[in-house]
Amino acid sequence: MTIGLGRRRRWLSLNLPTTDEPYVGVRGAVPFVEGLLPEGDTVRSLVAERLSVDADDDLALLAAIGRDAAGAVAVVPQGQPSASGDAALQPIEADDFGGVEALVVERFDRVTRNGRRIERLHQEDTAGALGVRPRDKYLTNAKTGVTYQRIAGLLDAFASQDDLRDLARLVTANVALGKADTHGRNYGLVLDPDGTVRLAPAYDVVSTLAYGLTAHAIAVDGAQQHERLSTRRLLNEITTCGLPSREAETLVRDTLARLAEAVEPAREGTPNLADRVLRRVRANLTGPFAADADVAAQAQPASSPRRHGRSSRPEPHDATAPACGVWMPRARTTCRSRPGHAGPHRRT
Repeated sequence: MTIGLGRRRRWLSLNLPTTDEPYVGVRGAVPFVEGLLPEGDTVRSLVAERLSVDADDDLALLAAIGRDAAGAVAVVPQGQPSASGDAALQPIEADDFGGVEALVVERFDRVTRNGRRIERLHQEDTAGALGVRPRDKYLTNAKTGVTYQRIAGLLDAFASQDDLRDLARLVTANVALGKADTHGRNYGLVLDPDGTVRLAPAYDVVSTLAYGLTAHAIAVDGAQQHERLSTRRLLNEITTCGLPSREAETLVRDTLARLAEAVEPAREGTPNLADRVLRRVRANLTGPFAADADVAAQAQPASSPRRHGRSSRPEPHDATAPACGVWMPRARTTCRSRPGHAGPHRRT
């Protein structure tokens, strides 16, 4: 099997620098390969059944569907010609949907040239860039999982200070909107042909609070439960990621103000948006994440592992609570975030 990026591409993955030695095992190319495949047992099984391949055979699945993988990657069986770097645009009219309401998303890893030609842009998510397998995208271990400090470290090593600022804006927006299901695969990197790296545009932004998911996948200043988060915790987290405190505060307040201004126009452009979602978003942007919030009055103690040099204790939890909502890998049986209860949990 051949995996190629096409001409002039420098990076395959930030976790796979150029070397004469083969990458072997889980700490090698496995996170990258798995990141190109459909995620989730159900989807993978359906795809495998349709293509008559083994759902557990990563390489067989890639050989079947890898010609147009995410980013600029093309995967083809050994000996077959590689896929073209460009493809022709094939418009789909609203009628190929058959009256079914659908969400159409414009991909940031595809660029239209001359109105018809599609150029592939290479990209990867931050989980893959950190060597974290898709099944482990909810792990927040400071050394082997996905944290905002580790994502900021990627930007510091490969991108620019402007990208770090964009990360701070995106984290602020995700937290303030209540997007609790923000894991390492929801932050992306664009790996340009000239070798430069930049933070990808925002994608998959959905407020989850109104649907019962209130525990954030990535901790903010040591806290994950949304009710414990605030502008102060955002500022603490962002400053530990490398921005000076005054610049961080200006950036966060500006982002929150823009979000508040965008709520009503967004509602007008999304007529089917549920009222309960709007209520939760408004409550956030007029309460703990108001642009003019008094951060001095938000007296949560900072609990960042970097600042204190150790992990904070898990938050206490009432074992009689009806639900937890923490995302937890199937291999784990004990909830580390909310100990002392049996769930229910959201599983990968």
